[in-house]
Amino acid sequence: FFGGLIIIGAYIWLTLNLVNTAKVAASPVQSLICLITAGLFLFQSLVNIGMNMSILPITGVTLPLVSYGGSSLLSSCFILGLNWSIIARAHFQPKKLEIR
Repeated sequence: FFGGLIIIGAYIWLTLNLVNTAKVAASPVQSLICLITAGLFLFQSLVNIGMNMSILPITGVTLPLVSYGGSSLLSSCFILGLNWSIIARAHFQPKKLEIR
């Protein structure tokens, strides 16, 4: 029970951090990438949890970063690395010179 709560809490934390990253992103494209990633992880986790609780029909959707599968894990790590790059660029943007 507690392990399940920790996993669900981790997905909520990840989703909220991706939405907050979208707010501080340097460009609208980077913001859109963060929001799409948050939606992707939220959708996959909700579908997988629903399947395990017998609320939703069983499909082949994996639980991101937890379920066994090479291509699923590889694509999840790739998209999180892309978002990590967006976070790094958002926090370390050089100040632009303002001319008044």
